[in-house]
Amino acid sequence: MFGIVLLTRFGPWLSPARYNVSSFDPTWQRLMLLVFCLITALFSVMLWSALGHAFDVGRVVAGTLCIFFIFFGNFLSKVRPNFFLGIRTPWTLASEQVWVATHRVAAWVTVFGGICGLALVLAGRPQWILAPIGFAILFSVGYSFVLYKQMASRHP
Repeated sequence: MFGIVLLTRFGPWLSPARYNVSSFDPTWQRLMLLVFCLITALFSVMLWSALGHAFDVGRVVAGTLCIFFIFFGNFLSKVRPNFFLGIRTPWTLASEQVWVATHRVAAWVTVFGGICGLALVLAGRPQWILAPIGFAILFSVGYSFVLYKQMASRHP
């Protein structure tokens, strides 16, 4: 948790000039708070379980992760090129147009994946949350590649 606080504070300073985190500082701060909240929630679940309270830890952790992805997706379209957050493929880092377009699509797909995962948790199938969340991630990476190749073929 202390590492997240350090990254929040010093991430903009560590970032190379071309990939300056300060260009989207309010979003950076919110996302770091979201990551901090995720770690706090997961730690709390582990601690509560270790104190002997009986509950379905897997289901609570899976639900927490799905809620994280729903909120993360809401901020994803506001993230600008950087070395810390987002869909950081060679294609998105090579083109700001590809970065922006990929993250707009990835935001919707990530929120949808989180909602589908949460529905699976509520239906008693927390072990299946990797399917919609994994699809969201793989789709976003694939989309960035296809988009980059389309733009490269238009501008040789």
